[in-house]
Parts: sequence; structure tokens; C-alpha cells
Amino acid sequence: MKFPAKDYSPSKAKQRFSEMAANNAFVPQTAIDPDGLPLRREITSFCADAPDMKSPYLFDVYFGTHLFALLKNKYDFSTIDASNYDFWRYLSLEIIPDIIYQRRNGSESIKDILALSEYFYKKPVRIYPASCCWYAMIFWQGTVEDTIAYLTKDGYFTADAIVASVERLGLPTYNRKIYREIFDQYTNFSQSQMNKARAKGLDNVHIIRAIFVQHTAKCLVFIPELVDEPDVAIKKYVSMLIEKTLED
Repeated sequence: MKFPAKDYSPSKAKQRFSEMAANNAFVPQTAIDPDGLPLRREITSFCADAPDMKSPYLFDVYFGTHLFALLKNKYDFSTIDASNYDFWRYLSLEIIPDIIYQRRNGSESIKDILALSEYFYKKPVRIYPASCCWYAMIFWQGTVEDTIAYLTKDGYFTADAIVASVERLGLPTYNRKIYREIFDQYTNFSQSQMNKARAKGLDNVHIIRAIFVQHTAKCLVFIPELVDEPDVAIKKYVSMLIEKTLED
């Protein structure tokens, strides 16, 4: 069963956000439509067991993986559905504005209302539930538990990893297999590779960002679908990105 289609334009989203901001009341509509009410109940239910927002990345991963699993299992959610930003604006502004406000304003002290609006509607790839859900979709490991374990492995990743990967959706840089290979190889760095990164002043936040910068610069000349043994080619390509990132 697909979630019923929602017509929620950027102009409608702007009006709704402006009303909430003017009243300093980021709360769901008092009369949520019948489609949205069960969805809110399920989201607030799994959020009750989520990590504290004082650990923002852990909360984001937990939220994104559970949201994706819910949408996938109950509403047959697909990448096509995930590309419908009317749905994400509707979810953000009508169903869970309080959760987004607490996460983006409460834990990171965003004072600029324009900056806050990006996480509700203004910048599609930054709409909070959309970015978290896409992150889970890209790196999905088959189950919620396995995906959370993968994305929180040994503290390799931070919220910056979400920005580095998800904000490239729709650009020539985006290839799910390449993204996964980047994460796989990074989480299996040798001690020598980690020493080289530290010598260059790259901590865990900046290593993944630097690899994606290399990918952005080189992706236009590498199309895995056009070469023999694309999976092997992707491994070699990502190894090259890492070598370039770490070279003197």
C-alpha cells in the first residue's frame, strides 16, 4: 500500500513554516489528516527509544534507519517515492515539525530562521527526514540493526558524513555502489593509512569529506557501467581516490 499522494508545494511549505516561526510554535497540525496520524504515531513511537539528541549523529542514524524501514515495509517506499519532495515537505511541516525543531534548533542552536527553514522545506536535500532516510537507503545493510551497526562502526562517521553523501544526490557524483565502497574502504583503513591521514591533519570528519572531494573532481571520467567488471573497477577507483587523498 502506497502512502497517499500529497500536493505540498514550496509556496505552501513557506507559508506553513512562516506561521510556525512567527508563533514560535513548531508543532504538528492540531487536526492531522487521517493519512498522517498513524504515521506520526509510529514515528513518535520509535523516537521514544532513540538515542539522546545530545548525540546528534546517533539520533540521525537511528531516526533515518527506522523511518526508512517503516516507509519501506508499510508503504512499499522506493527511490522514486523518496524523490518526491512534496511528501517530505508534508511530513516535515504537518506531521513531525516538533521533532525536526528539537533536533536542528535544540541541539545545534540554529538561531537563523532562514537556516532552520532548509531543514523543513527550503533546500530539498537538507529536509531533515529526507536526508536521514536517503542516508539509510544508500547504506542499507538489510536490517535496521545491521545498518545502524554499519553506520556507527567505531566512531568513524559523524553528521558530516550525511552531508558529504546525501547532498550529492542528483549530481553526477552520485553512485550508490561507489558511495558504499568509499565507506567500506574507509572503515577498513590500515594503521599506515590512518597515520597518513593524521599527518595531513585529517580527523574522522575530514577524511570522508576529502575523499568525496576527490570523487567530485574525478567522477565525470569514470562510469563503472561502461567498463568490464564494474565492481572490480569501482574498488580500484575508490582505492585511487584514497591514495590521492592521503598522498603527500
